[in-house]
Amino acid sequence: MARVLRPGGRLVIGELGRWSLWAARDRIRGWLGSRLWRRSAFHSAADLRRAAEGAGLLV
Repeated sequence: MARVLRPGGRLVIGELGRWSLWAARDRIRGWLGSRLWRRSAFHSAADLRRAAEGAGLLV
């Protein structure tokens, strides 16, 4: 993301929350065999902040 943003550009990320009921439902789907949800990663807001800062973005 940092590579393709224009100087001064903004990135907006919406997140449901790693421990939300929707995330829990999809995590269970992965445990029950759904290929899509088995390979999915669920991140917290803090995880996303660290990733953006690690890419050199101002949060």
